[in-house]
Amino acid sequence: MQTMWRSACVRPTTWEILPCHCNGNTDPNMLFTDCHPLTGQCLSCMHNTAGPHCDICAPGYYGDAVRARNCTKCNCSPCGTESCDHNTGQCRCKPGVTGPLCDRCQVGFRVLRVLTDTACTVNVSKSHACLQA
Repeated sequence: MQTMWRSACVRPTTWEILPCHCNGNTDPNMLFTDCHPLTGQCLSCMHNTAGPHCDICAPGYYGDAVRARNCTKCNCSPCGTESCDHNTGQCRCKPGVTGPLCDRCQVGFRVLRVLTDTACTVNVSKSHACLQA
């Protein structure tokens, strides 16, 4: 069952009841809570989706959130990556970092420090920030 919401923009004295458009990416068991009652914005997107209508992959995921419903975790180094392209999964590296997974320093850069947070301790080659030499 899809939740409905009321548009406050029709006329000040009447409410138009509209269906939520969350692209099937919210919990169907959560009656009356999958979209905001006044804006229609989806709440609690599932399946690694995000956006006002759960229509894009969440940060750190890529794919097609609507048709194929295949949001997949990006395979980028968490320490060397600025972001992951929502459509292709291509890693966008931080300055001074290179490689398909953003896990190496560019030529002319060196490892600045080994990071100690849990996301970066498994593999030292993926655990660095790069500083220009």
